[in-house]
Amino acid sequence: MSAGALRRRLVIERAAATADGGGGRDIAWEPVGTVFAAVRPVRAEERDELGRLDGVATHAVEVRAGVDLAGGDRLIVEGRTLRVLAVRDADARGRWLIALAEEAER
Repeated sequence: MSAGALRRRLVIERAAATADGGGGRDIAWEPVGTVFAAVRPVRAEERDELGRLDGVATHAVEVRAGVDLAGGDRLIVEGRTLRVLAVRDADARGRWLIALAEEAER
């Protein structure tokens, strides 16, 4: 991966729980950073969700190492929302991270 391949600007969001005043919690998504990344689709499928077909696009998102990114985070890329499933070291040298993500909203 070269730095020139990081062409898409994305916002990393993390869930923050706050008390709702009634004994429960509200989840709000807060931005924790903006980075440039390489985003590519790796698979597309449909799955049955409660009796209806739901399309899922799975993506690989590559960023420079050192970015605070974890499973459960959200990525906002050109108006699309991706949910991070897992993050791993891309080359075993600690230079790049690959996040596996699925499209969360359309």
